[in-house]
Amino acid sequence: MEVTTINYPKKITNVAIYLRKSRQDKSEVDALEKHRIQLVNFVENNNWSYEIIEEIGTSQDISFRKKFSYLLKQVESNIFDAVVCMDFDRITRAGMDEYSVIQKAFATNQTLIITPHEFYDLSDSENIMNPIKAVMGNYEFLQIRKRLKEGKVRSARMGKWVNGKPPYGYWYDRNTKQLEIMEDEAKVVQMIFSRYLEKTAMYKIAHELNLLGYRTSNGSFFQDATISRILNNRVYIGDNVFGKSKGSGHLNKKTTTLEYKDEDDWIIVPNSHPPIIDKETFDKVKIDIKKRTRMPTKARSGRYALSGLLFCGKCGHSMRFNRKDLVKRKNVSYVVKCQSSDPFGNRCDNKGIELKTLITEIERQVNTKILSIKDSFVDDTKDTLSNLNQESKLKTSEINKHNLSLERIKELYIEGEIDKEERKSRSDTILSKIDKLNKELINIENSIAETSNQTKKERILRFEEFKSTFSMENDDESINHALRELIKSIHYTRVDNTITLELTYM
Repeated sequence: MEVTTINYPKKITNVAIYLRKSRQDKSEVDALEKHRIQLVNFVENNNWSYEIIEEIGTSQDISFRKKFSYLLKQVESNIFDAVVCMDFDRITRAGMDEYSVIQKAFATNQTLIITPHEFYDLSDSENIMNPIKAVMGNYEFLQIRKRLKEGKVRSARMGKWVNGKPPYGYWYDRNTKQLEIMEDEAKVVQMIFSRYLEKTAMYKIAHELNLLGYRTSNGSFFQDATISRILNNRVYIGDNVFGKSKGSGHLNKKTTTLEYKDEDDWIIVPNSHPPIIDKETFDKVKIDIKKRTRMPTKARSGRYALSGLLFCGKCGHSMRFNRKDLVKRKNVSYVVKCQSSDPFGNRCDNKGIELKTLITEIERQVNTKILSIKDSFVDDTKDTLSNLNQESKLKTSEINKHNLSLERIKELYIEGEIDKEERKSRSDTILSKIDKLNKELINIENSIAETSNQTKKERILRFEEFKSTFSMENDDESINHALRELIKSIHYTRVDNTITLELTYM
């Protein structure tokens, strides 16, 4: 490199080379290496001693830029005659409050900011261009960030993957900018959904996978939280979801508070990539998760036959259970007397009972319910499903038409019929319509799933399945799981020796 002769206002002998890039992808790291070589050559050609200080990060806040904070302390201690960097805004890109901190540190000891082509003296109070350049650098940064965000939203609406690292089971195709299935991991995802529908708890699924030698994408053990994220992720049915939250709560950046948005505010684009799980399976899991999370952890474990199902018919509180050893029988389960109190201290007096007595009565009521449903069976959901399916087809047809319009706009732009701004304006209008239609389509599909799930025919099948598998001889956990497939809640009341049970079915 040729030495550029510049007359600096002070003698330069010791400098810091400051290098900073925004992102940790390969292109940015390569650029950082090129800048390092260029600045080291520049400094060595000037016979200056130097220390290299570099960092990769996007925060403007000084307190979150550890390396820059260190540099600033060195400048305040008059360790360096100058700081060498590629551009002025590598040092000064910040809000005006923080620029004043930077300006004071550099001005106090007349530490210069030097680039390969010019220098800046922040102690020169008559040079009004320095603060102006700092403000313009910050404005440019904000505009770039705004354009990147808008580009992400636009790409997401077009079905492109913009959510960073691909979820377990997929890899990112840089050419199509979409997700593709990773077969080995996809089999594990399918296993997770299958085991969950077999009533296996999430933590047990995680244990099974770990014992089989499977690990997450980053090589960690599976946890119940990992299983939960997979089971709740719409990406596995081919949907692209963007904008679930705003802010970040990042530990190393100054950001707005992390807030999760309502599902209605998400950008959801169906059929963006190949699905690993069919929608019917996903919907079944979604319904089952809701059922399981309605009750506390101990109740979900099925420790007693009616755990999480039995409630007091007088006060509404959950009933408790215990076990006793009798003279002739061991380990007999009982419903404990309800002793919950109201806000005024009045205790409930609903008496307890042997659990087996209640289960026998529940079985009798279920058998009676089966007969009543069969006698009154009319499949009244056929018309509803037909109408919903017709709506689904119409929405899908509209989305396809809009996608064709997007392709036509692209062709017009390539042919030079419209400019870049016109293309963006037209595309954004159509993408907004597609976004709205996709949300409506998802609501329709959810209604189809719920309606199908509640048909009388399927209810009869569930009752019949319960009848064929249920047995008083089963263990408590098996009885509990069987009952929860059929019953939402049971309200129990005892007055003297008269027992009343109110069963609410799914």
